[in-house]
Amino acid sequence: AFDASEVEGLDAAAQAGFVAAALPSPASSVTDLQRLSDERRYQVPVTVVCPEFTPEQIQGWVAAGAEPVQELARIASVEYVDIATGHWPQFSAPSELAAILLERAVGRPDPLAGVRLRGRAFRDRDLRGATIGNSWIDDMRIAGGFDHLWVNDVDVAPYVRAELDRIHPERVAVREMATAAQYRAAWEQIEAMWAATVERARQLDGAVAHRRVGGEWSMVQTLRHLVFATDCWVRRAMFDMPDAFHPWGVNHTEMLEGFAEAIGLDPAARPSLDEVLAMRADRMALMRSVLADLTDEQMATMSPASPAPDFPDERHPWRECLRVVMEEEVEHHRYVVRDLTTLGYPPVKTGAPRSS
Repeated sequence: AFDASEVEGLDAAAQAGFVAAALPSPASSVTDLQRLSDERRYQVPVTVVCPEFTPEQIQGWVAAGAEPVQELARIASVEYVDIATGHWPQFSAPSELAAILLERAVGRPDPLAGVRLRGRAFRDRDLRGATIGNSWIDDMRIAGGFDHLWVNDVDVAPYVRAELDRIHPERVAVREMATAAQYRAAWEQIEAMWAATVERARQLDGAVAHRRVGGEWSMVQTLRHLVFATDCWVRRAMFDMPDAFHPWGVNHTEMLEGFAEAIGLDPAARPSLDEVLAMRADRMALMRSVLADLTDEQMATMSPASPAPDFPDERHPWRECLRVVMEEEVEHHRYVVRDLTTLGYPPVKTGAPRSS
């Protein structure tokens, strides 16, 4: 049995995995006395990481003389650090917990000292706040989310955003859409954008659509993921269809092991480009039909279901469900164009609808 505050950040699957792996604790570990005699322990700096409760709460317990925390009142240097999650941050917020611990490790040697990183690739890393100084960074490539990116003391984030908007004007249309009519207009741009890129791919060597660049998804895998996105946010969230997920869909890589099979996906499937495009055409037609009848009033309708079973309590207005799908379409198209360029094929110009 768990209190809600204990399992904050753990979905049902994670809780089940925790219970399956948990072992009983000997009763004497909480009933027998501990006898501490070395007074030097009070001079050791202490960091109290506060999940489930806040730093203010534990400081209040210390001030009130609560028995479980009475030692803290005698320690010379105590720092309280908040981490907004449940009782087991090593499961619910492992990256945040690791960052807190590493930031406070005194005398920790630099694990990269003497290591040459030339040509190395880093994926799925939390590099927020990292600093690279007095280093050669020529031809360095960075892909990720950021609000600010400082290069030689210049914040280049605004320039990067403006340049991406220039190259991919669909980003602007999706970001600025507010009315049902604007949603429809943005979707027309998205369909035209993909039609041009797919037509270009069909003219290339058939194997190109299955090639991966730098560990990223191939074009075929990307299209399968976009089918999964539509299944999550439209078929399941908006319409709560019992068979929402096509087995060829590709889920997010950060989802728990076994998630794909649990919702009926087939990670071992290897459909052809033509087979994926047929599946994709069905999902794009669904989006087109939903948007065709959409009114401004309907955009506030709350979804009857969550986008996927790993977040069972989530509910979203229709406008958000549709926006997520369209943002996925735009961003993943950018990745496909980037990778085709890397493979030696010039990018396809995007923008307003046009003939191939």
